[in-house]
Amino acid sequence: MVRIGESKELGARHPIDKPPLPQSVYIPLLQHAGTPCAALVKPGDKVTAGQKIGSAEAHVFAPVHASVSGRVAGIVNWPHPAAGRGPAVVIDSDGSDNVSRIPNHAPPDSLTPAQLRSLIFEAGITGMGGAGFPAHIKLNPPRPVDALIINGAECEPYLTADYRLMLEKAGEIIKGVTLAARCLSAKNIFIAIEDNKPEAIEALGYGIRDTGIGMRILKSAYPQGGEKQLIKNLLGKEVPSGKLPLT
Repeated sequence: MVRIGESKELGARHPIDKPPLPQSVYIPLLQHAGTPCAALVKPGDKVTAGQKIGSAEAHVFAPVHASVSGRVAGIVNWPHPAAGRGPAVVIDSDGSDNVSRIPNHAPPDSLTPAQLRSLIFEAGITGMGGAGFPAHIKLNPPRPVDALIINGAECEPYLTADYRLMLEKAGEIIKGVTLAARCLSAKNIFIAIEDNKPEAIEALGYGIRDTGIGMRILKSAYPQGGEKQLIKNLLGKEVPSGKLPLT
């Protein structure tokens, strides 16, 4: 672990904001680990924000959704950050940001783990650590999980997105944590957060009272937020090289 300049003051003081709608968006049909999606729309189709526009016949994939409402301008071969190039759906925004109607379902607290995983799958949620592994598979492990760690150690310089989420959306984060823990049958639940985020610590600490969720305050250092480093510092367990935490 090393101490490096954080340079977080520029982003840390700015609340989450919604950017203006773009005129057009290019949405890759591969935004996840696994099989790329095929387009469910064609040029000329009208779409709403949140509408499913890509799916696949495979076990490992996540559906892709429109981010704006408007008209499909085309399906093009477009530069991709991981695949080099790949198919993308081009949507010209209509400026109205009309959102797809979400199907009615029972309150999340009353849903079974399988029902929760189905909703997570339909929402196209994937891991944000870089691999983009589909969340519904992550939340369906072959055996119960001993410890679920919520990684609030945003240790990289300049990054403040997690900090602002913890500060402004603490209640929603805690709700999501409890639902994820139910899917995993987790015995122990921890929120790990660095000591350079006192306001976020206060917001989350207030929200986890009487929930059974623990909080662990860690020293601010790099790479504290790394998966294996965080597990070792929090639980005193070392993940073997080349292995995943679950194994």
